[in-house]
Amino acid sequence: MNQISGRQIPWLKQSEPEPVTLRESDLDLMVLVRLIRRRFALIVAVVVVISVLALPSIMSMTPQYRAEARFLIAPVLSVEVDEPTPGFDLFDEVERLRARSVVEKVVNQFNLQDDPEFNLNRLPPSRLSVAAAAVRNFFAGTADTAPAPTPEEELENTVRSVNNHLSAWRQTDSIMQIAFVSTDPQLAADVPNAIIKAYVEDSKIQRDARISEAISQLETRIIDQRARLDAAKADITALRASQAVLGNDRETSADLNQILLLNQQLAQVQSRRADLNATIATVDAALSEGGPAPLNETDTLIELRQSLQQQKRELARLTSQFGEAYGGVQTQRAQVAELEDSIKRELQGWADSMRVQLAHLDSEEAAIAQQRLAAQGQLSQLSVAELEMTNLIKRADTQTNLLDTSQQQLLRLKTSLSRPPLTVELLSPATVPLWAEGHGRKVYLLLVMIGAGMFGLTLAGVLELTDRTLRSQQQLDGQPGVVSVGMLPHSDGPVGKYWRVPTDPRLQLAARNVLSAIETANGGLFPGSLMITTTQPHEGAHFVAEALGQQLAAAHEPVMFVDTMPQPGPFRLGRRDGGTPGLAEFLRGEARLSDLIKKDDTTGHVHLSRGTGSLPPLYDGGQISDLIEAAGKENMSVVFICPPALESASVVQVAGAVDRVLLVMRWGKTPRNLIPLALDRLGAGRGDRIMTLINRVQPKQHARYTFRDSQAFPSRGRAEVW
Repeated sequence: MNQISGRQIPWLKQSEPEPVTLRESDLDLMVLVRLIRRRFALIVAVVVVISVLALPSIMSMTPQYRAEARFLIAPVLSVEVDEPTPGFDLFDEVERLRARSVVEKVVNQFNLQDDPEFNLNRLPPSRLSVAAAAVRNFFAGTADTAPAPTPEEELENTVRSVNNHLSAWRQTDSIMQIAFVSTDPQLAADVPNAIIKAYVEDSKIQRDARISEAISQLETRIIDQRARLDAAKADITALRASQAVLGNDRETSADLNQILLLNQQLAQVQSRRADLNATIATVDAALSEGGPAPLNETDTLIELRQSLQQQKRELARLTSQFGEAYGGVQTQRAQVAELEDSIKRELQGWADSMRVQLAHLDSEEAAIAQQRLAAQGQLSQLSVAELEMTNLIKRADTQTNLLDTSQQQLLRLKTSLSRPPLTVELLSPATVPLWAEGHGRKVYLLLVMIGAGMFGLTLAGVLELTDRTLRSQQQLDGQPGVVSVGMLPHSDGPVGKYWRVPTDPRLQLAARNVLSAIETANGGLFPGSLMITTTQPHEGAHFVAEALGQQLAAAHEPVMFVDTMPQPGPFRLGRRDGGTPGLAEFLRGEARLSDLIKKDDTTGHVHLSRGTGSLPPLYDGGQISDLIEAAGKENMSVVFICPPALESASVVQVAGAVDRVLLVMRWGKTPRNLIPLALDRLGAGRGDRIMTLINRVQPKQHARYTFRDSQAFPSRGRAEVW
């Protein structure tokens, strides 16, 4: 017996599934509300645009009025007993209500061909169509005028339009309903009633036309039938006058009696012949070995068979008493064999005599058949005229019956002309509707706005799902070697006297927090050298440098700002126009650092512009280290404002030479997929972490997200600058 082993196969082991845990974000019911708040401007814009586009169509909507009529329709019962009730299908009557002949009568009755609602050719041309025709004629160089439609085409278009406004259906097995829609309430009520009246009239006209055509055909058939009947009667009269043999009824009766007698004789002969054949067959069967005795045997055969039975019984007795060796048994057996031979000879003679009788009967049958054939020939010659007369009488009777049937049909059709084609009972006529069909313009506008709102919400959701830009430092939590130093809000406040950074208290507070975070990341002191770079252009490297410079100036910490940005234009911390020497001359060895730096008496900062010409490429950080060392001797920190890390190879050399690197990213603009690339490039060869800063944050929009730093910025009124 198999036993289960205590050892378990490793690949059969299955670990327990992890329990399902609900996160706080899974139960956040305010996600949709926040989405609407974030994209409220987009949703409102979509609603406004779609509503404005739909407004002309809504304002051009004309109220439609609908009127309905109910009526009962049934076939007319026939008063004739033998006339069946005609078949009737309401589905066919629905199509007849919409027939062209009926609609044309209504069109002519109300002159709908001149109504612009049903004939678009009566509408005045719109300004857009006139302008399009003018432009088309201008480019074509000829006056292209469309040909005017013919009256038949206008009638066709009007009938089609009326059919589109008309609807008919079966309500029950005998009740129908018809409805019509129009901008004129009186016309909407008049058309269904007129349709019913025209339908009844058209049904009578069509029925009368069919019956009149049938009557015309029957009258022609009756005339032809009477001609055939007269011809048959004339043939009968002529045959009676020309055939005198028709009066010899006695001779015809004698011939018939002779034929009947011969038929009886022939039947008797055939019966006797059949009996003889049956008896001969039984005799032949008896002559064969083991055959039964024939029927109706002769007296001689009966006596012989009785003697044979007695001899066989005696033979059986002797055999049982004395055995086969007894002489009497042999003698008795010889007598039995002799009797059997006598019976066979008698049977053979009887069969021969019956065959002779059969031959005699065959000759007698042939003679009787010859006599009957001769009698039938005589009888046929006598009755040809009578048979022809019988056929003529039958033909005349048939023509008479056909003539009577046609006359009855004609009478029935003429009677049906006096009756209506069908019974129509108007249950509820169409009345003037009091209210327009459907809803008003306000309802349609509201529906359009709701639909536009749903579309705007869907579009906002799609934009949220496809948003791959940076919105919070929380999105960088998974990046290794990154330390966040905060965010700077976007501000449109007034510009200060000495600094180009707006004097927004909220921005100043955020800049102080960023500066504190940088000092904390650097062990409590501002780093001796700092590089500010971005992932892509126009993300605010200068703005961040100005904000930090303002706070450093307030703290009386001297800093040298070095501009390496390649794009031309004025530098807010110091001018870097083409005529001012700066970093380019220092890197090319054309000037000393002491001759290039310019100190701002107000802030105490030193500004080193980019210089003239192009910056030479850096293959190592030696020159940058010399600049940092020279600034350190003056007790100044150095802040490099560099191009995007992904667009300059020299930025990597600068990053390797400075103490700290600050990567600036713009809120809602920087793609998240570029951040790992920039971090990998800046972190090559560095052992410390890279500081990140999100610039130009929209505080109101940022507060509508569910990030943990969404409430990082207070309102302007509550911002503290102490």
